[in-house]
Amino acid sequence: DRVFVKLPPADATQRAMVSSTDMGRSEARFYAELAREAPVRVPKPLWSGWGEAPSEYLMLLEDLGASGCDFPRGGEAAILDYIGALMDELARLHARFHDWRRFAARYPWVEPPLCNEWGRSLVQTGLDTFRDASPPEFAAIGELYVQHMEAVNALLNRGTHTLIHGDCHLGNLFRDR
Repeated sequence: DRVFVKLPPADATQRAMVSSTDMGRSEARFYAELAREAPVRVPKPLWSGWGEAPSEYLMLLEDLGASGCDFPRGGEAAILDYIGALMDELARLHARFHDWRRFAARYPWVEPPLCNEWGRSLVQTGLDTFRDASPPEFAAIGELYVQHMEAVNALLNRGTHTLIHGDCHLGNLFRDR
């Protein structure tokens, strides 16, 4: 009866980020080509398409709210239980696609993790927004990344690759009830 429609953001800054990273078309391709292989619960894709430009994509997905899912928030009493279950789910995803080279030929559009200035900018925004309300380790790790992003990315890029969520934050996750 209901669907969730995902299309380019209306906000100019978000639209620029999505276009510069091509994450919209990548997500559309994920739902069209790769979602069925995921060993974890993902929204059911009803239709997904993309064009030539990074701003050309559209996804029609299952309405998760109508399917009985909810969307956890950081202040919930049971958030730590949810995060523990999420780590188990992400481990299943990573294990299924361990050593991405076995899958890369079928999905050549999958890009390496975000290794451009957007990464540094997003981490700096997180520091600016949450530094005072976070443990000092948050700031220390964030500052390390901002100052040495290239070295951190080079270190992460040395190991065996796997498929990751790519935009894993509470605003972009759900809980299946």
